[in-house]
Amino acid sequence: MPLVTCQNLLSMQQKNVTPAHQNHPVVENFSLQSQSSALEPCSQWVQRLIRRAPIRQKIGLGYAVALGIAVLGAIAGQLVGDFYTKQASQRLNIE
Repeated sequence: MPLVTCQNLLSMQQKNVTPAHQNHPVVENFSLQSQSSALEPCSQWVQRLIRRAPIRQKIGLGYAVALGIAVLGAIAGQLVGDFYTKQASQRLNIE
């Protein structure tokens, strides 16, 4: 079964195509949101989800985001440093 993302869902709604998982009896009876909210942009859906989350989850999410940014920054720094180190060693070997 293909992954249904917000963008895919929006394009299916515009084409009046129902995802395969909606034909499943459990999914047909299970509705988290109204039909109009399915057309809502993904960013608003995420904002609403975060607003409804308990404070514990918000704090945990904050730590996860901060840790993720730190890890990505360290990786980016290593990649940039390696690039310039290789470039400098090539210049020294050529000259």
